Amino acid sequence: MSNISVKKIEYKGWKNCLELSNGTVTLVVTTDIGPRIMSYGFSGKCNVFFEEEENLGTTGGGVYKTYGGHRLWHAPQVGERPNEPANDPVEYEISGNSILLRQKTEPVSRIQKEMAVTLSPDGTEVTVRHRLVNKHVWPIKTSAWALTTLAPGGVEIIPWVLFKPIDYLPNTALVYWPWTKPNDSRMTFFERYILLRQIPENAEWFKLGMPNREGWAAYVNQTSMFVKTFEHIDGAEYPDHLCSFETFTYDRMMEIETLSPFAVLPAGSAIESEEKWYLFDNVPTPETEEAIDKNILPLIRGLKE
Repeated sequence: MSNISVKKIEYKGWKNCLELSNGTVTLVVTTDIGPRIMSYGFSGKCNVFFEEEENLGTTGGGVYKTYGGHRLWHAPQVGERPNEPANDPVEYEISGNSILLRQKTEPVSRIQKEMAVTLSPDGTEVTVRHRLVNKHVWPIKTSAWALTTLAPGGVEIIPWVLFKPIDYLPNTALVYWPWTKPNDSRMTFFERYILLRQIPENAEWFKLGMPNREGWAAYVNQTSMFVKTFEHIDGAEYPDHLCSFETFTYDRMMEIETLSPFAVLPAGSAIESEEKWYLFDNVPTPETEEAIDKNILPLIRGLKE
């Protein structure tokens, strides 16, 4: 662990933040609100995450605030069990190359959120473990929902199902939200990928969901590529018409989301999900399927070998 450093810093107005670095990449988590990871990027370079400028450094209050970064919710998003404002301090524990963040139990949902962040001693790999604990006295049904907001101006690559011309049964689904236009110009379908562009001039909301069986998505922005990998379980019951993956964009940011299968949690039990993150530099923005095959797919395959 000799390459790992953890130190307390002030970040964007929050006085109680932790910086986790291995010299190649650096993460920042704040303990003044959350649980939330506010920054991830190559050391000394830009944060690849989106940050909501007007809310940086603020705490407290009963109104939900968009801070940016990476957060944890519970699905489905319903009125009787809302995702409550995460505006208060969280407990934390440091252990070697890991930081555990633990929120107080939400007063309405009676769910406690935890997030464990582990940085590889070298390279760019980050493992984020999400945990929801049922603090009710009765069982609840929920899914761990992890949401990463990314800085504007990039292009997202989503793997699409392999085309099977003589298979008569359906092998996937696309899920649209009521305000999503299926002919939105920000989205391009290829045979094996979907491209979704973040356009700072386009304020219309766009959200798309799917069972992402390949278990990855990528976002290229100013030659830096963020990759998120996760496990998709075929046959499991997922929220939102069986979505293990969702993405959302408007004029301010791009959001890449993963969801765990539903679980019925007895009182005191928990559900977990895990993501791995990676960064690559000097990756050209893809515009064609051939460019994805040439410049991006080999990097993804290298993560799984």
